[in-house]
Amino acid sequence: MSITLSTGQFATFSQCGHKYLLASQGVEIPATTRQAVSRAVRAAVQQDLRQNAPQSPQEARHWIDGLAQGEMARVALTPAEAARGMKTTTDRVAYSATRLYGLWRACVKPRIHHTHLGRGFELGIGGATITGTIEIQESGGVRATKVRTRHPEKGESERDVGLILQAIAAGAERVTTDYLIESDPLAVDRQEFTLSDSQVEMARERVKAAVAAIEMGVFLPCDTSDWRCTSCPLHAICLYV
Repeated sequence: MSITLSTGQFATFSQCGHKYLLASQGVEIPATTRQAVSRAVRAAVQQDLRQNAPQSPQEARHWIDGLAQGEMARVALTPAEAARGMKTTTDRVAYSATRLYGLWRACVKPRIHHTHLGRGFELGIGGATITGTIEIQESGGVRATKVRTRHPEKGESERDVGLILQAIAAGAERVTTDYLIESDPLAVDRQEFTLSDSQVEMARERVKAAVAAIEMGVFLPCDTSDWRCTSCPLHAICLYV
């Protein structure tokens, strides 16, 4: 059996096999408000680097508001968010996205010298086809933007299989992640590493293991005490909680 797996599907399977199974059966997986913030910021980054972003602060605020509202259409509110109401929650998402985009524009954008943006790829690994998008490609490297509420662990980017797959597909040696930290005050944490043979092999083996499990119909759930489980919007239909 030939399998085509996107990097997003691989990430879902790696987090929780049962969640991947539900998604593969057509169950819609709603986004969280944190994902809405991240997606709005990343969309703004792409458009800015394509020189499609408004330049005045007032226009930029309205523009980010629109991006955030568009992302909120796919969000499932938590009980606490629902109690606050959709408008209040959407306003908070837009506010967060606006602040983080401003941080990126001031502190990260000047460092970027891209050669390609939003470049799709296909990668053959162990009989499977892995598809994905290289967010930002630079000379000799790939670059990604991630939103966090905390500083990342040391070496977090080096364990990110999705980033490593992007680098393999691009034939790149350098991987850079710009973490935008929504803390008080806001912060940027950049992690950069040179891709090693062992990391390439690790990523390939992780993909092969996931593909083998999918082919055998093995969809193990994640630990129910893990934050990925406790914050999952599929609790109502999950068999394991």
